[in-house]
Amino acid sequence: RIVGWRVVSTPLGTSNNMPLKIFVPVDGNFTRTEMSKRAFQRALTVSKPGDIVYIVTVFRPFPFDVPPEFLVNRKAKLQTIHDLMVRSAGKHDLVPVSVMLEDEDEKSSLLVQIQKYDADLVVMGKRNVSSSARKLLMGSVASHLLRHSDRSILFIN
Repeated sequence: RIVGWRVVSTPLGTSNNMPLKIFVPVDGNFTRTEMSKRAFQRALTVSKPGDIVYIVTVFRPFPFDVPPEFLVNRKAKLQTIHDLMVRSAGKHDLVPVSVMLEDEDEKSSLLVQIQKYDADLVVMGKRNVSSSARKLLMGSVASHLLRHSDRSILFIN
């Protein structure tokens, strides 16, 4: 179900048939993986063969020491999710790009990556668990991207 959108530039898909660059943030929190998968599936439906799909996860380092095997396990789970999405994108004749970053500031890092890859469209899930009235409609990352990004954004619930 599409819950909102914002188009800030010319219609998607240019007249010169340049590939559309679709940016799909994948949540590093495994409790919200289903939401990321739904956003990815929507990205597949709005794309055409030859489009580029950026599958991007930015996760925070832990503020305390954790066993190294926990970190390896966390990254391995994220890599598995990315690998499944890359294979799925390939089956749809899309060009997949997988990016995993570790950064203290997930929101700003996502904005930097959106600019770096010159995304035409951001497709992402949103959540309804934040406490403030502004964030009640969407999660803090979605809200931040909506306020600070100059790209078209499609929110999936």
